[in-house]
Amino acid sequence: DVIAEREQIVDLTGELVSRVTSRLRAGGIGVEAGAEPAPAVQRATSQAQRGAHDLYLRAHHDWQNMERHRMQDAMGQLLRAIELDPSLIAARLELAQLVILQCIYGYLSPRIAAAAVRRAADGIPELNEQAEALLPALGWMEFHFDRDARSALRMMARSVGLPHDVTNTRARSWLLLSRQRFGEAIELLQAAIQLDPWSPWLQASLAWALHLAGERDASLKQILKAVEFSMEYDNSLFFGAMILGYNGEAARAIQLAETLTARSSHYDLAISALAYALACAGRAEESHSQLERLQWLSRERFVLNTLNAATHVVLGEADAAL
Repeated sequence: DVIAEREQIVDLTGELVSRVTSRLRAGGIGVEAGAEPAPAVQRATSQAQRGAHDLYLRAHHDWQNMERHRMQDAMGQLLRAIELDPSLIAARLELAQLVILQCIYGYLSPRIAAAAVRRAADGIPELNEQAEALLPALGWMEFHFDRDARSALRMMARSVGLPHDVTNTRARSWLLLSRQRFGEAIELLQAAIQLDPWSPWLQASLAWALHLAGERDASLKQILKAVEFSMEYDNSLFFGAMILGYNGEAARAIQLAETLTARSSHYDLAISALAYALACAGRAEESHSQLERLQWLSRERFVLNTLNAATHVVLGEADAAL
């Protein structure tokens, strides 16, 4: 379900055979594999490593547009790359970062994301300098899935010295916000913007951090800047709809949310943002219609419903929010 659409199940048969064959070769199992001369084994290993690196590069390119199915395809490619070359740490780091982002976007359940992060980490006996970039992902998993705040904060403390990278900064800032350490999250994002001022993700995320910290004027100013700066970026519209709706600019919030839902049909959180904006405008029936749409989608696949609570609060439905 994660790697392919159901109509592609037949294609998975060939992929399964390929993976089993790869494992047999890697483990030296089987009469034919065991009888191969050393040069032939070395050639096969070299070919597997080249194939793994090619898959890693293709996956890195495929998931940059944040589209659900492209990201799931990239996840499958990274899993395959790790099968071919378990020592390819870059693929393990990419897999961990990808699944965390999929989970944040609501594309993947936390259970599957946590299992993938563990799988990525298990192949690295000890987190050396080359693998320290995995620490924020591990910290995210420890906090949000294992519910172990002490371990999560220890991981994050070890990752403080990492240079800015959008994936690491994203995981670290989300964990800080989850812990209500808003000041630290804002400082982290502001420092990152100094290094990467053209990043639309950083601009929109800073607005959200300011919003959660209760800094209304600064949040509004920052999100309007982010929307003007990168109207084509999904998160600018998403955070814009949430922040403007909360601050009494429901008409503008609805406009942003409708633009986002029309453009990014794969993004369930866009529907949540539209439901929230409609509720802020007092359009309860239309808001409920969007919530029902999410409920129907959840019968077919995983749907992140966290933000629905905020919509129910605005609608005055305390029990539903709880």
